[in-house]
Amino acid sequence: MKKGLLVSFLVISVFAWNDELHAQWVLQNSGVDSVITDVVMIDTMTAYAVSHGRMILRTTDRGETWVDLTAPLSYVMPWNAVAFYDSANGMAVGDQGAVFTIRGGNMAGWCRYITYGPSCLSVLYVDPSDIYVGADSGRIYHSLDSGRTWSSEKISEWPIRALVTTVPLFAEGQNYALTPYSICSKSAFPSSEWKESVIPALQGLGSAAYDLGFSYGGTGFIVGVGGDFWASPLILRKAPLDTSWTMVPSSVPGSGPLFSVSVPSHDVIYACGVSGGIVKSTDGGDSWSGYSLPFARVQIPNLYSVYFIDEKHGFAVGESGTILYTGNGGVAGIDDHGPGIPTDFVLEQNYPNPFNPATAISYQLSAVSKVSLVVYDILGRKVVTLVNGERQSAGRHFANWDGTNHSGERVGSGVYYYRLTTETGTRTRKAVLIK
Repeated sequence: MKKGLLVSFLVISVFAWNDELHAQWVLQNSGVDSVITDVVMIDTMTAYAVSHGRMILRTTDRGETWVDLTAPLSYVMPWNAVAFYDSANGMAVGDQGAVFTIRGGNMAGWCRYITYGPSCLSVLYVDPSDIYVGADSGRIYHSLDSGRTWSSEKISEWPIRALVTTVPLFAEGQNYALTPYSICSKSAFPSSEWKESVIPALQGLGSAAYDLGFSYGGTGFIVGVGGDFWASPLILRKAPLDTSWTMVPSSVPGSGPLFSVSVPSHDVIYACGVSGGIVKSTDGGDSWSGYSLPFARVQIPNLYSVYFIDEKHGFAVGESGTILYTGNGGVAGIDDHGPGIPTDFVLEQNYPNPFNPATAISYQLSAVSKVSLVVYDILGRKVVTLVNGERQSAGRHFANWDGTNHSGERVGSGVYYYRLTTETGTRTRKAVLIK
């Protein structure tokens, strides 16, 4: 991990929630140290994520392992967004007009370029052959032959940050393109011209929109940042019969921008943003709660994308390769991560790794057990005891190491080993501290 990324990772302050909700989110080891820009789920087990580190990642086990689909390729672009129509039809889009078609979990052909120059920021599948891509130039690129050829149309002076199609209750659907300050729309069936509308709520100094999502039936949510006097999380809502986008009726916890929104049902909405902030509504956007992530001394960086396949199963991704997973909608005390309680105890890789100055260590117990967790240096000398013979319940547990020894002094850079000892055995993993 590059030192600059570590510095940016650690200086970010966490959301200051005034909320009692403690989330059951699991930090996963992505194997990536660059920004993960987008994530999409195919089902409760399968997801894809793309990064500025030129990787397209896939998991088929709820994020327990991630595989880089671009590893066999000699050169690919930084990726900005990924979308799927179904399990067999997907596409990643990136810088310099690059697009990559994904067929059934595999790459179909080499990287193609819609047009060299503009960066592609968003992608939408209307059906397997009908694809839209939005660029930072304000142009929409449209393919009717599964990405083989493209037409181009400039619909805005601003970047196209999000592309969405509604899932209508009635015969006629709508395609939407979101810019920082406006929303463009066109009828999907029958097809019409793009029409741009400036959103008054986004005209304040510093205000901007980042993402757009719709529930089944057509209620839309726009997330971003409100400006003027201070930067605050912004959520706008528009029901099918509304004539304009309006602020949600209650204040949203936290401070700073919200970068992504996911609307798995009419009632449940998730959004994520700066400093690991995740907010949730269970009443269609009337009220919002903020999550306090359970990693007490490890600060979470900005989260740039959140995706829920249903009300409970979802991922959030962001800076420094961060991937968070929940299998129960973030409810405290319940962990539906993986198939259930393990048949044996499990010691997971610390995150982040390498780290500076703090890291989180996660482990799972199959039954009630007496537990010790100790950190050793490369010579086998005890550095610090994180868990000292405590009796703990079955399930997932977390410990945090801040890079200090038993006297509270900072230890030097290097390789360290952390050992988990239970009543049924011992497991050891390696951690790397970089200063």
